[in-house]
Amino acid sequence: MVRPKKQGVDYFPLDVYLDDKFKFLEIKFGLTGLAIGIKLLQRVYAQGYWCSWVEDEQLLFSNEANIDLNTLQEIVSECLKRDLFNEELYNKYKILTSRGIQKRYREIVRRRKDVEVIEEYLLIDGIFGVNDDNNQSSGSHNDNESTQSKVKESKGNEINNDTYKDTEDADSANRSQEIVQEEIYKDSLKEGWIPKQTHATLLAFSEDYYQMSHWFGIILRAKKEAEEEHQVFLPVEEIDYELNNIVKSGFRGIYKNKNKVENPDNYFFASVFNGLENICIELNKTEEQEFEIEEQEFDEIYA
Repeated sequence: MVRPKKQGVDYFPLDVYLDDKFKFLEIKFGLTGLAIGIKLLQRVYAQGYWCSWVEDEQLLFSNEANIDLNTLQEIVSECLKRDLFNEELYNKYKILTSRGIQKRYREIVRRRKDVEVIEEYLLIDGIFGVNDDNNQSSGSHNDNESTQSKVKESKGNEINNDTYKDTEDADSANRSQEIVQEEIYKDSLKEGWIPKQTHATLLAFSEDYYQMSHWFGIILRAKKEAEEEHQVFLPVEEIDYELNNIVKSGFRGIYKNKNKVENPDNYFFASVFNGLENICIELNKTEEQEFEIEEQEFDEIYA
């Protein structure tokens, strides 16, 4: 049996300064949005220049990334809205891809001798792989023909030294990318941006900076929903002590009831939301009391 040709890649370029599309993800969903955006790109490139995004794929990704399915769907919708992924091809074929992804993929596989493409999914012109003359496009199909066109392999089975160089370059680039991504998470989670006590607790309960960013993204989402529901702004720096106790309680609940908690994300969100909601209620009471005192003072002055 002929071994199937690898279509995915082991690395892809990730800019240190991401464009505004990623900034909107971070604004709307916190660091969770940024992390999921990057992981979706990893999923695409692991398979080539596109990946299927049907319901089963979404469930699998949600489980692997440890993220609530509804939140994941909201993030993907934002990605489509911001053109991180092509909305037309998603609606038509339920796949994730983009013009930028395809350009970068074509550059990465330019030395490969066997690259499969599905013409209906292409957003760019040009050839994938080496033997340009043999990679033909066709707009028509029939039931007995595959929709995939291949760049034919050159005759002979000679192994070029460049193959080893490509492998070494790929491994090196892959390691570099992991380091860059870890530094991105680390820089964005420095003390000062997250209150000191809460930062220490998140660091203690997280395996790495990616997981730390995931938990903090849930905290931001809970904070946002609590603020919207009670029309109160919660400055995290000023409620660091209270927030830290809420976060600790959430983590302890997860580990204490790990055999009972089916979805740690949902449990943690509910725990943080309830804690922040109580703070919002207390703040509203304080504001009402202060307003009543001001009214009394005003009445006494002008009585």
